[in-house]
Amino acid sequence: MGSGQSIMPRSSTLANSPSQQPIANSLLMRHPGDSDPSPPLDLGLDSKVYSLVHMETAMALRVGEVARRAHVRPDTVRFYEEAGLLEPADRSHAGYRRFPEEAVERIRFIKRAQALGFTLEEIAELLKLRLRSGDACGPAQTVAEAKIAEIDGKIVSLRRLRRGLTRFVTACRRGSPTGDCPLLDSLGGEQDER
Repeated sequence: MGSGQSIMPRSSTLANSPSQQPIANSLLMRHPGDSDPSPPLDLGLDSKVYSLVHMETAMALRVGEVARRAHVRPDTVRFYEEAGLLEPADRSHAGYRRFPEEAVERIRFIKRAQALGFTLEEIAELLKLRLRSGDACGPAQTVAEAKIAEIDGKIVSLRRLRRGLTRFVTACRRGSPTGDCPLLDSLGGEQDER
């Protein structure tokens, strides 16, 4: 846009107001030194010229649209905002949350991290690291290595549980009354937990 030109809202009646006609004419005219090859602004009633504020508002997404694009429920979007995983949304004049388009990708990041087993606290740390894109990958690697160690610990624990349940299944006798069931006995007894 050349110097001296400005963007006017679509609803502007500037060109139709006699007292404002000189201003409208100056906006429609080319100024010396303008190198912009585009035609001058059309400020008529059918104009497609919008203010920057209007354009930014049009690009903002309401909760339902963010949820639809990110494949989550609207209450998930609100939860992530309240948990601090999404930047607080701007509010429209009517009070609706208005999120930037980046919120959709951020939610997708959160969901992918959750699928890998990261907690919301760990995801918040990963999101902070993601914002510092110029930093080395070391801190993110440290978070991932800690998650791997946690998973390995869970695998050991799950294997121990599996061995215990397998022993009970083997010891169970079909057709025996539930009063003689080793599994039910062990769950109800005061045996030492291992």
